[in-house]
Amino acid sequence: MKTISRLQWTNLVIGFTIPFGLLTVGYFLLNLIVFQGRILVERSILLPVFVGNIILSSILGWWIYKNRWHAILRYGDAAFELTRGKNKFSGEWRDFRNVSLFHAGMGKFTVRLYRDGTEFVEVPASDLKMDPSAFRFEAMRLIQGSKA
Repeated sequence: MKTISRLQWTNLVIGFTIPFGLLTVGYFLLNLIVFQGRILVERSILLPVFVGNIILSSILGWWIYKNRWHAILRYGDAAFELTRGKNKFSGEWRDFRNVSLFHAGMGKFTVRLYRDGTEFVEVPASDLKMDPSAFRFEAMRLIQGSKA
């Protein structure tokens, strides 16, 4: 079984930025409300708080990324499993009929596997740093091979 799992830097940066922004704003608001801004300008406190924000944001950002955006695709000749964050989907190639390449916008491509005319599963080829067109043809080959 083949496994594809790539780090998505854009989503990782977003996962870091959200807690960093919230922690920084929270520190400044707490400082203004509790201390009326007196501690805001003291470098002996500001630097450790900034470093602490970076460390805490890195930990929280990694957790957010792994639980929301990280994609893993495992597939073989008979079946596949797609994990996106905490969501898992597994299926067998023989359950699908058609394959298409879908442009999701902003340069992202997904490969859609159709069960019937309307129900489909999207494999985030761009997020997995795969060649979307090559994977589409490989999925077509796997679907046709499972029917024989």
